[in-house]
Amino acid sequence: MDKYIGTMLDNRYRINELIGEGGMSNVYKAEDTVGRRTVAVKILREEFSHNQEFLRRFRNESRATAALSHNNIVKIYDVAFTDNVQYIVMEYIYGVPLNRYITHNGKVEWKKAAYFTAQVLSGLEHAHSKGIVHRDIKPHNIMLMADGTVKIMDFGIARFSRSETTNMSDQAIGSVHYISPEQARGEDTDARTDIYSVGVMLYEMLTGKVPFEADTPASVALKHIQSEPESPRSLNPNIPPRLEAITMKAMQKKVDDRYASAKEMLDDLKRFLEDPNAEEEKAQEAQGENMQNQPNGEEKKKVKSKKYRSVNDTYKPLPVIPILTGITVAFVLAAALFIMGMIRINNPFRSPDDVRIPELVGLTYDNIINDPTYTDSFDIQIEETAYQEGYEQGVIYSQQPKEGRIVKKGSIITVKVCGAAETMIMEDYTDQPSSEVGLKLEGLGLTYTEQQVYHPKIAAGNVVKTDPPAGETFVNGTEVTVYVSVGSNVKQTEVPDITGLSMTEAREKLAEKGLSLGSSEGVEAPDKANGQIVEQSPAAGEYINEGGRVNIKVSEGNTTIKRVAVTFPVPSGSISVQAKQDGKIVEEDEISGGSWRVIFDGSGTSNIEIIVNGSVYKKYLLNFDNATHTEITE
Repeated sequence: MDKYIGTMLDNRYRINELIGEGGMSNVYKAEDTVGRRTVAVKILREEFSHNQEFLRRFRNESRATAALSHNNIVKIYDVAFTDNVQYIVMEYIYGVPLNRYITHNGKVEWKKAAYFTAQVLSGLEHAHSKGIVHRDIKPHNIMLMADGTVKIMDFGIARFSRSETTNMSDQAIGSVHYISPEQARGEDTDARTDIYSVGVMLYEMLTGKVPFEADTPASVALKHIQSEPESPRSLNPNIPPRLEAITMKAMQKKVDDRYASAKEMLDDLKRFLEDPNAEEEKAQEAQGENMQNQPNGEEKKKVKSKKYRSVNDTYKPLPVIPILTGITVAFVLAAALFIMGMIRINNPFRSPDDVRIPELVGLTYDNIINDPTYTDSFDIQIEETAYQEGYEQGVIYSQQPKEGRIVKKGSIITVKVCGAAETMIMEDYTDQPSSEVGLKLEGLGLTYTEQQVYHPKIAAGNVVKTDPPAGETFVNGTEVTVYVSVGSNVKQTEVPDITGLSMTEAREKLAEKGLSLGSSEGVEAPDKANGQIVEQSPAAGEYINEGGRVNIKVSEGNTTIKRVAVTFPVPSGSISVQAKQDGKIVEEDEISGGSWRVIFDGSGTSNIEIIVNGSVYKKYLLNFDNATHTEITE
């Protein structure tokens, strides 16, 4: 069993389970007992704790991510670097890595791929504005949450582009399938290396495959330097031309041919999403000169925008049939319709080039596209690939024109093909108010029904469980059943008012109602006598189950919190400093060095740690009663 599971770090973080294993660290799901929230704790593996290169990278991740604050970047809450353990406390993400989502779905529908990419670019725009280049953007480092939000993780090989220089070992670290040509060559990198990796990731989402594969990592890296990828639309014709152009511009070999910044690419992507059907020549222009000079000099056809209709497209009115008599007209029309229908079904005058459209719905697209019975007579094109309930993946669920029509040989039939089911992961809504859970589910586009159940512990009106259960992957569109507590199937009683009483008096009054005292907490209350109850929960007048407990806060009299300012000596030069009081960060800053003044609040004594550039520099014992601090030497 993992030695950390079940242990407490710094008397605050209870490690519950291992949720991820990386090359140099493991990630655990933990409970922050002070902040009362679920967190993820990344702990450097013991075998690397004395390796200076891994220590540098691990601390660099904490520096890089802690400097950022963005909805699309995982948050850092706390860090600790001691001789025994080195860890980073971060936001716990309820979701799946994007690479698993791609693997499960085969490829990502283009609108979603563009939406996910826009969020990644937004996060990178923020990081780049702080001078931080990620240098390892790949689907494995992108977490996808149930509401469609993505979070960038793992800044382990990021660098501060304005304050540090690159080295060859760092440049070779990035995952080889997503590495930029300049990284592969061991050259200097800037924010545009992240742009290239985003382009590769978008390519993979749209096509279901990475642009370059080979037998060895070195061969893959060489292809990034020398080879051109296949056109995304040759692998997936459903990709809009403009989105293909955006992808290929991001993946240009020369850095100057790519987007100049994450913001520039994000703006281009936003313009595309606002009008995906814009003219194809805009796609050619966005893709640059490389796409304009295609082999054989063939010029792409211009596509007329569907948003507008030419004056020449106006329909002309049908000629008016003179009215003879009602009966005659009805008879003539009926006869004409009958004759036209017969001709349409079995036209004796049709030419040998006329063919009847077959029924394609229910057939597998891959089968018919390779069957001359269909392909010799028709041009079968995919209009859309999307999940359709009742059909298996790859099966046609709609066609235009419909079966039975007589058309010319070689006519186009557009089909809609069932794609992989869009999946989601059910969040854990246990013990949350059912009204709030309903709004969250509706916000995700899900329908739900409620079912009432008894529960001995969960309060009435709160969620007991869901079906599908928490953590389970399910198909989007599945109706969710929310089980809502109606409380325990036992008798309830009214809570009496026990404020102002002593604990002895309170016990007696609660016993009359079949209740007892629960937890007690001492609080400062200068206007209340020592030992007097100043607050209770549940409040007086509320109803709880018989045998329940009432928690209280008890006056400790006139105690005061003291404030002490301490000036500490620190190394000279530009440094990053933190002050921890009893294991909790209370102050942090970037200073020029020499000395640092920190104000602490508390009573009695506290253990103080001064951390410089991620390492413990000094330890002190602070006495609030006499406002002194004594250095602790080991």
